[in-house]
Amino acid sequence: MLNQHVLWRSLIFTIFLGIILFPAVNADGSGTAVDNKSVTQLTGNVAPTATQVAYTSSGAPYVPGEVIVRYKKPSGGVSAESVMSPGLMAMGAELSDDFSAEGLKNMQMIHTGENVTVQQAVTELTNSSFVEYAEPNYIVSLMPNENSTPPGPEKMSAESVSGGPNDPRFNEQWALYNTGQDGGSSGDDINVIPAWAKTTGSDSIVVAVIDTGADYNHPDLAQNIWTNSKEIPGNGIDDDGNGYVDDVHGWNFISNTNDPMDDNGHGTHCAGVIGAVGNNGVGISGVNQKVKIMPLKVLGKDGNGDMASIIKAFAYARTMGAKVISCSWGGTTRSEALGDAVSQTSLPIVCAAGNSGVNTDIIAQYPSCFDSPQIISVAASDAKDGIPSYSNYGPTSVDVAAPGDWILSTYPTALGYDYIKMKGTSMATPQVSGLAALLLSVNPSLSTDQIKQLILNNADQVPAFSGKVVSGGRINAGKTLNAATGGAPTEVPTAVPTATQTVPTQAPTVMPTVTQTPAPTQAPTEVPTVQPTATPTVPTQIPTQVPTVTPTVTQTLSPSVGVQPLQGQNNQPRDLNNDGKYEDLNGDGVSNQTDVELYFRMIEWIASNEPVSAFDFSGNGRIDFTDILTLYRSIK
Repeated sequence: MLNQHVLWRSLIFTIFLGIILFPAVNADGSGTAVDNKSVTQLTGNVAPTATQVAYTSSGAPYVPGEVIVRYKKPSGGVSAESVMSPGLMAMGAELSDDFSAEGLKNMQMIHTGENVTVQQAVTELTNSSFVEYAEPNYIVSLMPNENSTPPGPEKMSAESVSGGPNDPRFNEQWALYNTGQDGGSSGDDINVIPAWAKTTGSDSIVVAVIDTGADYNHPDLAQNIWTNSKEIPGNGIDDDGNGYVDDVHGWNFISNTNDPMDDNGHGTHCAGVIGAVGNNGVGISGVNQKVKIMPLKVLGKDGNGDMASIIKAFAYARTMGAKVISCSWGGTTRSEALGDAVSQTSLPIVCAAGNSGVNTDIIAQYPSCFDSPQIISVAASDAKDGIPSYSNYGPTSVDVAAPGDWILSTYPTALGYDYIKMKGTSMATPQVSGLAALLLSVNPSLSTDQIKQLILNNADQVPAFSGKVVSGGRINAGKTLNAATGGAPTEVPTAVPTATQTVPTQAPTVMPTVTQTPAPTQAPTEVPTVQPTATPTVPTQIPTQVPTVTPTVTQTLSPSVGVQPLQGQNNQPRDLNNDGKYEDLNGDGVSNQTDVELYFRMIEWIASNEPVSAFDFSGNGRIDFTDILTLYRSIK
């Protein structure tokens, strides 16, 4: 039986032959060799149009020409990327993105080129012993069956609610205070007023809403929108050095711009449930009357986005100071890349269970069904503590229920309404995100696991959810805050802390796998067009802003150590051009095919024993297979 070392060398030799026999071609298809470039150079994403959508054999939509690949960890001083990249280049593929800055080492996105299909590339990469996984850049969508309706005129209450805010539409918010309005059952709510006796929230707590963006100018949201205090608005400079220019109120990962304005409505609605400004005499109140909402736009006007954008948004949320992540989207396609992104994030990630009315223990929904302790999966409850027919459930895969049926919340004013009612697990999810933020307001040191257990352990036991969700019930904010404080009201000071702006070298472990879900459909005929159409379409632009990839340099010797004869060679390598590069590896006075073959056989030894600068022919700061390719081209 061949050992792993022999198999490894066999595969490298196959790739090397591919480089020799099939030199890279220009973009126009000509056979002229292209200028040698470092494999770490980024080409930038080319945004597909809305009609450019492809589908896997199982029907999952993806962005044509884009593959996300994760290589196995480097072995023997040589990284998998350095081995695979020349072969991919020879096939016409290009590196378009690298997720190292997102903390996902060895993960890249590749443009396959015209001569290779995504499915072919995925198959070939998956079969490589150097590759952990490869998958299309899946399209992600809002969930189906999330209908909406205008709320009608304000129903002014004759008398204020004791302990409640002065917001005129608070009496329409049955999820927060159910008096039996709209046919509901009194008391079947999240019991938020006792929680507000402990805290109404804190503007030092940031909740990232990864969605369609948010109307940051809305009169009931503007005060609670997160501001990047280290960025100077409009100066065109990346003041905080995080890779995003003028990201004052978040980021638009669809267009790769600093404007996360909501042109769909879904994200603004979710943001209002979490943190519409409370007690300001305007509209409604969020679960948090005071909080900071970080709008991260990953879904476009049609409700569709792509996996690469989602991965970047998760990393942005963590590195820029978010304490909770709220995700009201998902589907049934499992993405390993999203799963890794979830695993990279230690924050509470609150996810919608889905709107297909199915048991997700059997038909999984992602990211809510990832087996990650930081995920809180949320089903919807109605105004009578029932489970709506559309809500997914799962005895082991769904954690808790929260009000999601005909929830009144904020809506982009540019779309014709200031407030609107919507239903779905997307509306239930921000109720839980808001509760998690309230917990952090009274105790910022709570761990993700503590937050999750406090929410689940203090849920009201509801017959409709017995055996349907892990907790067996619907969230109770009052009980949860009481358990967190031991009955002693305390509030965190509301001074806004300086968000950590520098992007760490390692990103959150986020393990989500986003999958496509048909875009939400509009139910009532009177309803404004709030949901995207059922046909998934690719966003008009995919973000291209990526930090420069850091070369994976193999062992570098001290400058005092000179070039020595290669193992098994009698002569010292020679620099024939006096350029500091030792192209005559065997020291016989010429640089030819023998030296190329010697470099190929000895690359591991060279990487461990010779100065990198002497044999870095490609100039990328490391010893890898691009140096062999450069040396070969120089002697042709």
